[in-house]
Amino acid sequence: FGSTVSLMKDYFRGNILEIPVFIYENPEAMPRYFTASAIRTFNDREKLLDEMGRVKLAALKDTVFVSEDEVPDEVKAFTGGTGRVRLKAYNPGHDRLEVASEDGCILIVSASWSPFWNAYVDGKKTGVFQAYHALQGILIPPGTHEVVLKYEPPYAI
Repeated sequence: FGSTVSLMKDYFRGNILEIPVFIYENPEAMPRYFTASAIRTFNDREKLLDEMGRVKLAALKDTVFVSEDEVPDEVKAFTGGTGRVRLKAYNPGHDRLEVASEDGCILIVSASWSPFWNAYVDGKKTGVFQAYHALQGILIPPGTHEVVLKYEPPYAI
């Protein structure tokens, strides 16, 4: 198999009415789903954003940055560890994952935070909080769990 970029170039060649297509890949982008093993809270959003701009990418992947007033107390008190994430199904507005962690972890979803995203851990609704100012975070207890993310706005038909 070729790379995703070469496959996309092959697909679009001849399909876009001779309009040049440019595909960019960021090799340092964070994954769609990953776990953080530590948490840093900030009492000011400006400080949070400033610090995120200062630290190295590895620190961002290991430590979730949150605004103190936007997360519940159990997230602030998190002292868990690392975890593993496996995507089981992906559909627009509905993701199904398997998350495993011996000590519990924070699952990060690299998608825009919205109050209409709900998370269900083993069928039980749990909170989704703002992580890194704009992404989604979910506190995962120790063990192996099925996590379902659903976009459920009040105006859905």
